[in-house]
Amino acid sequence: MSNQGETKLTEMFERLGVARTISGNRPLTLAEPERVFLVRRGQVDLFMVSHERAQEPGRRHPLFRLEAGALLLSAGEGSWRLLAVGAPEAEVLELSRSQLRE
Repeated sequence: MSNQGETKLTEMFERLGVARTISGNRPLTLAEPERVFLVRRGQVDLFMVSHERAQEPGRRHPLFRLEAGALLLSAGEGSWRLLAVGAPEAEVLELSRSQLRE
């Protein structure tokens, strides 16, 4: 994406997005395909977790780290889910996919 495209996307998230602070004890489960997140500040580690029973996440399997400006997309429901865990002071902005299409 060009710098101009990145700037417009960031501006849209800043204008319309809902801010959420995430951390090790307040992770974000990426299970709703309609939700899109932009890392506004800090770093976010992405993990894969097994959900053998409802609301009981299993062991975290590390995938990678995202920096400010990165997009997070929800993957939907299933036996494996994505879990975003923020470093101290990490914040994301949340939008719906329909808001992005407008």
